[in-house]
Amino acid sequence: MEEQVKKALAETRRRVARREQATADMGRALAKQGYAPEVVAEVLRQATDEGTLDDGRYARAQVRHWVLTTTQGPRLMAAKLHAKGVNRGVVDQALVEEYPHELQLAVARKLAERGGGLPRHKRQARLVRRGFGYEVVGEVLGEGDLG
Repeated sequence: MEEQVKKALAETRRRVARREQATADMGRALAKQGYAPEVVAEVLRQATDEGTLDDGRYARAQVRHWVLTTTQGPRLMAAKLHAKGVNRGVVDQALVEEYPHELQLAVARKLAERGGGLPRHKRQARLVRRGFGYEVVGEVLGEGDLG
């Protein structure tokens, strides 16, 4: 088993060197490669202990990437990170650090302006579908909290 752990740990380090990985995703990838569950568990423990895998670092990197490349709101980002197996507290902290309220407003305004000719309720629905909270949507569309 020790040889398998070494091999899987080396694979984990290679993958993370290319791109940050969520711990749960890495576990699924190793299992898919045929590693036994006890090997996967030990590799994930070691990789987390040594700092190779860090869900907080992964979540912050993903949020930064999405902020720069998409018009997604924080709720949509959170759902995607939860689907990757990242803990809610870690996700919430990453969003606070990397996607402040002012930036959410700017992105939501940009998205709302693209639909300027649409009726107000359609622009509101579009923003909510893109993952913006009702507070941000209300501020952008000029109503205060739509909650």
